[in-house]
Amino acid sequence: MKHKRTALVVGVGLCLILLVTLAQWVMAPIHKLNDWEKPIEASRAKNGPWPVNTAPLDSLQRELALRKALLELPKKDSIHLLVNLADSSINLFMNGLTIYQAKATAIEVDPLIKRLNTSVYWAQWSIPRKTVFSQANIVKEPVIEKVAPKTQEEFLASVTSPDSLIYDPAFVHLALDNGTQLILSDEANKFGGRTGRKLYSAYRWRRRGVFLKSVITFSKYTYEPKVYLEAENKALTAIYRALPEQPKVVIYYR
Repeated sequence: MKHKRTALVVGVGLCLILLVTLAQWVMAPIHKLNDWEKPIEASRAKNGPWPVNTAPLDSLQRELALRKALLELPKKDSIHLLVNLADSSINLFMNGLTIYQAKATAIEVDPLIKRLNTSVYWAQWSIPRKTVFSQANIVKEPVIEKVAPKTQEEFLASVTSPDSLIYDPAFVHLALDNGTQLILSDEANKFGGRTGRKLYSAYRWRRRGVFLKSVITFSKYTYEPKVYLEAENKALTAIYRALPEQPKVVIYYR
């Protein structure tokens, strides 16, 4: 009888843990959506203007959100990142102009992001998002001042020396201030080779730890939606090396 009671208690405990785990997993995107709706509620409380969720106007209002976000960028003389999912482009943006563009060969967007209505879309993407964390397996090369060759021998040595840019599988991970995780990787390898997988694995283990803690403490689990893009190796290397340490990011999609 005692063993049966112990088995029953263990079974009930495991069922409870399973139910809490499932509840946390299901409710996490809902909690994130509620967090993203808070700017809308604040604006309505102040009787401020806000876009309407009308299907015929969705495309136009999202285009306006993009223009609004881009107008914010020239206020600071720096290079920023513009991810245009509508035309599959990854752009370096500076002083109102696109100075470099690469094409994404594959795109994966979190279902939560794809299903946002116009109001929530406007709240999140009508402003440039700040990068709060970044990691990459690409080394930013220092600017080197070269001396012009004085003899023919020096000239031949300079043009035949190996290129210092080694285009290993590229992996870039930017965490934005609204919780979105932007992942850019080489088209031949989703996580940029061994180093990229190691970097992303560390992030995954941190997230698993956060999830486990939320299950044990019955606290809210913070969901982090992802946008993943594949592009040419050399293009991603050039983009990452041109960006400042914490770039602002604009994301646009229809």
